[in-house]
Amino acid sequence: MSQAAANAERPMAPRIREVLNPRLTLLLVVDGLRQVAGYMLTPFLAIYFHVVLGFSLPISGVLVGLPFLSGWLLGVVGGYAADRLGLVRSYAASGLLTALLLVALALAHPLWAVAVILVAYGAIRPVGRNTVDALANRSVKPEYRGQVQNYLDWIGNAGVMVGLLVAAELLAAGHSPTALFVVAGLTAALVVPIAAVFGRENGGAPDESKGPAPGFGAALSTLARDRALLLAAVSMLSAILVESQLNATLPLDLTRNFSNGSQLLGPLLAIDTVMVLAFQPMVGKYLARFQPAQVYFVGAVLAAGGLAVGGFADSVGVWIVALVLYGLGEILWAAQLNQLLGELPLPGREAPYFSVVGMAQYSAMFLGTSVGPTLLRSAPSVLWLGMIAVAAVGAWAFREGAGALARRQLAAAEVQVRAPGFAAAPAPAAEVAAVPMFQGGGAILPIARVSETAIFGVPVNTTPIVFLESLDASGWDRVWSYGSSAVVEAGAMLVEAGAADRTVYLLEDGELDVVGANAEGEEQRLTQMRPGSVFGEQAFLDGLPRSASIRAAEPCRVRSLSWEGFQRLSAAEPGLAQIVLLDLARVVSERLRRTTEAMSQLRSA
Repeated sequence: MSQAAANAERPMAPRIREVLNPRLTLLLVVDGLRQVAGYMLTPFLAIYFHVVLGFSLPISGVLVGLPFLSGWLLGVVGGYAADRLGLVRSYAASGLLTALLLVALALAHPLWAVAVILVAYGAIRPVGRNTVDALANRSVKPEYRGQVQNYLDWIGNAGVMVGLLVAAELLAAGHSPTALFVVAGLTAALVVPIAAVFGRENGGAPDESKGPAPGFGAALSTLARDRALLLAAVSMLSAILVESQLNATLPLDLTRNFSNGSQLLGPLLAIDTVMVLAFQPMVGKYLARFQPAQVYFVGAVLAAGGLAVGGFADSVGVWIVALVLYGLGEILWAAQLNQLLGELPLPGREAPYFSVVGMAQYSAMFLGTSVGPTLLRSAPSVLWLGMIAVAAVGAWAFREGAGALARRQLAAAEVQVRAPGFAAAPAPAAEVAAVPMFQGGGAILPIARVSETAIFGVPVNTTPIVFLESLDASGWDRVWSYGSSAVVEAGAMLVEAGAADRTVYLLEDGELDVVGANAEGEEQRLTQMRPGSVFGEQAFLDGLPRSASIRAAEPCRVRSLSWEGFQRLSAAEPGLAQIVLLDLARVVSERLRRTTEAMSQLRSA
C-alpha cells in the first residue's frame, strides 16, 4: 500500500459533539478549574517567598523547584497508590490533602516547614491530574481517547490564562497569602462533583474486573518494560524542556536586553496562549491526512527554532515572530503527543501510565527552570541551539514510541486471535437482528485496540466478520438447540488454560475477561469480550488444550455447544452442521489474514 493510500484511509478526527458526553464535560470543567487554581498560585510563589516570608532570591527559587523535584521522584508511587485505591478515592484524597497543605503553607513561616510542605504538595498534587486523565480515558470509546487528551490540554491552557489574570488582578498574588486560601478552597470543592458522579460506580473502589493488582515491584517492572511508554515519556520530557524556557528563561532574557522587559513579558506570552486556544481545537481534522511523526517533527522544530530566533535577536519585533512560530509548533506537537498518550495506557492500569508521563513532565520542568537560566548567563548560544537538538530527540522518541505502540497493539491482536476470545460485532444480518440474543451476535477482528493502529499509518480492515450470517433466526435457533444455556456468576472461571474440553460459546449478556500469565507468572487481562462474542472455536476445531483462561467480569448469560452436541447436530442435520464448521473456519481464517496483513504493513511502514 502506498503512503498516500495509507494516509487516505486514516480516520478524520471526530467532531467534538461526537466525543462529548455529560461525564466527560464534567471532567473538562473540573480540569479547567484545577488549572485555574494551579496558575493562581505557582507563578507567584517565588514572589511570595521573597516578599512575604523574607527568604533570599536563590532560596525562593529552590523552594519553587521543590514540588517539581518531588513530583518527578515520587510520581510513580502516587500512580501506583491510585491504581490500588481506586481513581475516585484517589482524586478525593489528593484533593483534600492538597487543600490542607495549601492552608498549612499559608500559615507556615520557618524555612524547614515550608520546604516539607512543598515536598508533600509536589508528591500529592499530580495524583489529581493523573486520575482526571484516567477517568477521561474511561469515559469515552477507545478511538476517542487521544482526542480527549487534546481537549484536556486545551482546557488547561484556558485555565492558565484565567488563573494568571484572577491571581494578579484580584488576589494580590505573591504579596498576600489570600491566593493560597482561595486555591485551597477551590481544590477541596472540586472533590464534590467527581465523587458525586463517578463515586457511584463501584463506590470509587479499584476496578476489580482487571484482576488483582500487582505488587509495587511488579508494577514498576511492567512500566519499565513498556517501550512505547518510555519513549513517549522521553518525547514529553523533550517537549516540556523546550516549553519551560518560556517561563524560566524568556523573562530573564527580556529583562536583560530591554528596559521594559517585565512589561513585555505578559503580551508576548499571551501570543502563545491565544494561538493555542484559538487554533488547537480546529487542527485535528486537517492533521489527520499527514503522518503523526512528520507533524510532530515539524512542530518540535518550529517551537525550538522560534525560541532560538528570538534568543539570538535583540528586537521586540523578532520576539513577536518567534512566539508566533513557537505557538504554531506547540499546536502541532501537542496534538500528536496527546493522541499518543491517550492510547498508551493498558486498560484498567491508566493511573500508573499517566503517572510516568507526569514524572517526565515534572523532571523537565525542574531541569528546564534550573538549567535554562544558568546557560542563558554563561552560554546562551548553547541554550538556544541545544533546544533545537532536544526537540529533534523528542521527535525521534515520538516516532519510535508510536511505532512501538502500534506493534504492541498488533501483538495483542494476534494474542486475541490465537486465544479463545474475540470482540463483538455491531450486529449480524438484518433478518436475525430483531431477536434479542442476536444483538451483537457476531465476531470481528478486535476493534478496541487494532483499529487505533490506523492512527499511526497502519490501516486495518475492521469490517464486521459475522458468524453464521447466512442463517435466519430459525436456523440459528436450531444450531444452539443442540447446546445449553447457563448464567455465570461474576468472578467464576468459564474456561481454564490447559483444559481439554471442546466447546464453542456465545456470550449473550455481560462481559468476560480473557486472562493469561505475564513473564513473571502473574495474571493479567489480555482482552475483554462483550455481548455477541463467539469464543472457544479453536479448541472446538482442533481438540487441543485451551490457550487462555476466561473469567466472568460480571454476571453473564452464555450459550454453549459442545463437541458431543455438534455430533448430534451432524447426525440430525448434516447440512446445518457443515455450515457451522465451515463458518467457524472462515472466521478464524479471516482474522488471521487481517492480522498478518496489518503486521506486514507495519513492517513496511
